[in-house]
Amino acid sequence: MLDPKEEIKQKLNIVDVVGSYIKLQKVGVNYRALCPFHKEKTPSFYVSPSRQIAHCFGCGFSGDIFTFVMKIENLDFPSALKVLANKAGVELPKFNKELDSAKKMIFEIQEKALRFYENNLKNHPEVIDYLKKRGLNNETLRIFRIGFAPDEWQLLLQYLLSEHYKLSEIEKTGLVIRKNEFINIQNADTLNPTSFYDRFRSRIMFPIFGISGEILGFSGRIFIGENQSQLKTIKNIEEIGKYINSPQTLVYDKSKILYMLNITKQYIIEANEAIIVEGAMDALSCHQEGAKNVVATLGTALTNHHLDLLKRYTNTLVFGFDNDEAGQVATERAVELALSSDFNLKIINLKTAKDFSEYLTLYPNTLSEALKNTKPIMEFYFERGQNLNDLNSQKGKNAFLNYFLPKINYLKNNIMERSFWIEKTATLLNTKIEVIDEALKTINHAAKNQPLPQQTEEKDEEILETSLKTRQEILAEKLLSQYLLHKDLLRDLIFEYQNYFPFQYQNIINFISNKENEKLLDSPELSSIKTILDDDDINKINYLWLLATKASDKTQSDALLKEEMESCASYLKQEYIKNRLIVLQNQIKECETNQNKEKLDQLLQEFVNLSKEISLQK
Repeated sequence: MLDPKEEIKQKLNIVDVVGSYIKLQKVGVNYRALCPFHKEKTPSFYVSPSRQIAHCFGCGFSGDIFTFVMKIENLDFPSALKVLANKAGVELPKFNKELDSAKKMIFEIQEKALRFYENNLKNHPEVIDYLKKRGLNNETLRIFRIGFAPDEWQLLLQYLLSEHYKLSEIEKTGLVIRKNEFINIQNADTLNPTSFYDRFRSRIMFPIFGISGEILGFSGRIFIGENQSQLKTIKNIEEIGKYINSPQTLVYDKSKILYMLNITKQYIIEANEAIIVEGAMDALSCHQEGAKNVVATLGTALTNHHLDLLKRYTNTLVFGFDNDEAGQVATERAVELALSSDFNLKIINLKTAKDFSEYLTLYPNTLSEALKNTKPIMEFYFERGQNLNDLNSQKGKNAFLNYFLPKINYLKNNIMERSFWIEKTATLLNTKIEVIDEALKTINHAAKNQPLPQQTEEKDEEILETSLKTRQEILAEKLLSQYLLHKDLLRDLIFEYQNYFPFQYQNIINFISNKENEKLLDSPELSSIKTILDDDDINKINYLWLLATKASDKTQSDALLKEEMESCASYLKQEYIKNRLIVLQNQIKECETNQNKEKLDQLLQEFVNLSKEISLQK
């Protein structure tokens, strides 16, 4: 009898395995691609069918199908063996001792819960009717295993207990909530089941799967029947939210998961682009309409982890975020983040629709046309700048220039396109091209040279662990936490040094730049700003308040505090410049390799200027 590993090797071809993760191009007898393990513009990753190995001449990776899957999925060997065995149809001996038993139990319980939700949907025709009115057909409901959680306090909990799962095991899935947080120190198994209730109640359930098909968590959308005036178990829908998702668990981290990617990754490879929308309903509607290369973020902004996942399959992203202000802000943040990872970007024009689902309802059978006529990034910025500012006033015109002109720097060496947008700006503002050209050269130097956000870890737990933070982040948090306690004293200082704060704090600073928003920060639960900032930003503000409380020193005079914070801001600027110099060094090396003299001269000049500035800072 063959060893399972050898049997898998006989049944699977490395080209098929690697090709299910990244787009391969045939070159002679071999295949090549952009390496999924490091950033590169010229393909250096090769796959050899004859030798059944893959090798990258850029980063040095080399290995067979097992090594490749372990690295790209971040798995240990037993887990990679299981993934490949499923692909090959090979039955494995049990590896219970090797597998993480806690994660395995979560997967098992959540699969039970999913079947429970699926069966409940069949018993609630009014929910099925609602989904069909939203445009979803039976096939979509079946493929994506949509379910329903009834309006009952403990229906799922009692079912899982009847299946002989322990309270402690069920609690780890996030499917149930303790009634009293102050008893969290007790072991769940020592408590009465009445101390818990179902997290998801009266909600349409969208299961969230990992790339390999394991169930990681759920997203639940509120459902109120047409004949219902209110729900039994939910009274404050606006506060709780139309959608709720599984909390962070051993297997679920919303910053690292994209809805539907397990099914749509192959379509993304074939189309060589990924459509990114907000929420499960938009993704399902898009997929059903025929654009199957779609994924969705759930309850969080797009992160570097999401981009790293997508980079395995494509270099082109198409954004279809909501048309409201929150959606536009999300689009802008996603664009800047994706630009830093060298993606090609497009934006779908949703016309008058508020979101993707509504677009498909208002403009049926036009999705393929919309995908052919996407907005270029600069057009998105140009329109957004106009929407944000009153161009009938000089103040509004200046604000438009401050917003839009720095974006022209994203065009880098594309002289023709830069000229086009400079001319278009001059026409819009009814002024001379020379005036706009001069404004582009002299506009706030720091803002113009602000680098695109660099790759940083965005794990929720890192917000709470100073030891894992950069010095720039620690200084930024110190300044912002003191600002919460001394707004009038430190307001000018914060905005003077705004451009030197790390990217992950820029959204918060933009929010507090409006004085009307400052008083909203004093709300202990910050519930009043949930519709303005996303969960990650609210978590950061809560943490800043925690820091502020710990660091509060009522004996320190305002003069001493301001002096200390001015010193802190100066160090923050130094750290920013140091980081920028590192980025410039890498860009200079790349330009020297590519013999791009024009850009090299620009980078060298900026490097010299910043070097002089940091020497003056010391």
